Parts: sequence; structure tokens; C-alpha cells
Amino acid sequence: MRPYIMDSDGRLWDRQGNIVILEHVADTDVDVEHLAPFVIVGALPKGEEIKILIEFASHCWTEDYDTARHERRLKIMDHKRPRAFDPDRYELSRSLAGIIRELPGQKCYITPAERNYMSFDSRVRLPNGEDYRVFFSIKNKKGKWNRVRYRLELFVESAYPTKDPKLGSETSFPNIVSHALRGEMVKYHHTKTRNT
Repeated sequence: MRPYIMDSDGRLWDRQGNIVILEHVADTDVDVEHLAPFVIVGALPKGEEIKILIEFASHCWTEDYDTARHERRLKIMDHKRPRAFDPDRYELSRSLAGIIRELPGQKCYITPAERNYMSFDSRVRLPNGEDYRVFFSIKNKKGKWNRVRYRLELFVESAYPTKDPKLGSETSFPNIVSHALRGEMVKYHHTKTRNT
């Protein structure tokens, strides 16, 4: 259990319920309670079920630290890179667990960076016309969490709204799972542009 909890106003609390004032804190020392790890069941193309541990990065609820905009605000350290609490990303992140639970039935895309995947629910658009996109990586890592054995670890690297029409090459979650079990990534082929 991490020593601090972040609330929806960007305040830091200790486990005894006291507000904590710091200049900076490691993101690995902060819990966002609605982004607690959990396990989902994913299916392979032939139907075999695989348990997958889900974890979330601080990029789901923070933004790049800007000295002018974030002066005197808590620096949330992602290794050596400072970030700042973002109330909009935090609020959007409340839907992340649900989005990830539905991932096995959603379209996924391989990003040009070729190290992660992206997903969004094409049926849902934010009021300003943006998509809420979720970027994740997945790797073959066996373990046990909360008494549940899992075979893969899915790490949600970031999630944010964007109007960028580029999606990447399309694939399915079962295909991603199948490749991950072999220690591989689905290959990136071409960039698709969505009509907006």
C-alpha cells in the first residue's frame, strides 16, 4: 500500500486522513483509489481464457509540469520528470476501469511508436468532439495479485482527450494477448485516419 492518496482536487492525504503538504512526491508513492490494480479475463483467438493484471500510470491523471502554469503546485515525479495534477484527466480517469474491462470486445490499434497500443470507444465522443484515448502496453509476466494468478500484465501508460485523426493499424485484443504470451508485439502496418 502506498503512503499517500490523491483526491479529486489534487490534494495529498496520508493513510490517517491528514492533508500532506509537499513540494514533490514520487508517483509510485501515490494511490488514486479508482485506479487500483485489478485482474480481467482476456480470450485468445481460439477462446482460451487468460487472466491479466491491470495497472495504471500517473499519466492518466497528470500532465507535463509547466513552471509558469504550475508554479507552487505539487510536483508529481515520474522518475526524474515532473508532472502536475490535471483535474480534467483525473475526472476522465474515473471511466478507465470500465473502459479496460470492455477492452476484450473493443477495437485496438498499434501506435507508430511500436511499443504500445491504443484503444477508445468509437461510440462515445466527448462534448468538444474529442476522443478519450487510452494507451497501454502488455507483457508476458506471471504473478499473483490479491490471491489471483495472472499470466499477463497490462499497463495503462496514459489516457487523454485528443482530436488527432490518426489511429494506427487496427488489431483485436485477442490478437494482442496471443502475441504477448509469445513475448511479441503485433506489427504496425499503416496509419489509418478517421473521418471527423
